[in-house]
Amino acid sequence: MSTTAALSASRILGANESVQVGFIGYGLIGAQHVHDFKNQPDVDLVALSDVYEPRLREGLEVCGPRAKGYDDFRRLLDDQDVQAVVISTPDHWHALLTVMACAAGKDVYVEKPLTLFVREGPWMVAAARRYRRVAQVGTQQRSGRHYADAVNLLQNGHIGKIHTVRVGSLRNAMPGFGAPPDSDPPPGMSYDLWLGPPPQRRYNPNHAVATACHLANISLRLGRKVRWDAGREEIINDPEASAMLARPYRKPWNQVLEGYHL
Repeated sequence: MSTTAALSASRILGANESVQVGFIGYGLIGAQHVHDFKNQPDVDLVALSDVYEPRLREGLEVCGPRAKGYDDFRRLLDDQDVQAVVISTPDHWHALLTVMACAAGKDVYVEKPLTLFVREGPWMVAAARRYRRVAQVGTQQRSGRHYADAVNLLQNGHIGKIHTVRVGSLRNAMPGFGAPPDSDPPPGMSYDLWLGPPPQRRYNPNHAVATACHLANISLRLGRKVRWDAGREEIINDPEASAMLARPYRKPWNQVLEGYHL
């Protein structure tokens, strides 16, 4: 991925300059992103935010001495040295963080899944357009050049006529995650900030979804087909299903979202 291309046209840097990148979230995927971006010659790792103090310390050591640490991502978004952000948080934060980052003038690379419910997608698109930001979601199987080359080979008959496709997937995490009871969060963790927009619930160690997937979930829950108008981004003639296109954010995050008038 060309990191310089991650900047909007009005802020493209010179050939000898670097993109100043901040990272929000330093878990399994966030740590991999820090490693990958650190190996890019046109990137400076200037900031890192995480709600869990031990991970914040660990990430700052990897980022290097120039990186500033923030236990609240809002302070990172306020940092004028940060030009682009990499969002590697739990799924329920992806949409609102992208909106807030765009509003703060940052270009965005956000991990998949892009959204938690359908309405978040249009909010993110509207924010990126309004604030003239570049935003990319981490679906590398769509953006990687080698994947596009493979598709061209198949479409041009390189292996002959395709008549059957078989797909298999297996992920077996042993011994599994179990079912631990709710408990207090570990010391050094801002659990309320980790939880963010969803309804309040107690901490559990196991706490750790694109439109078609959301619609499939709605259809499964209701036990019937739903019809989707892709142009208007609305479910057709089904008020009960339409009510499931959005979920309420809790305070103060609902007020943050409402302030953008998306």
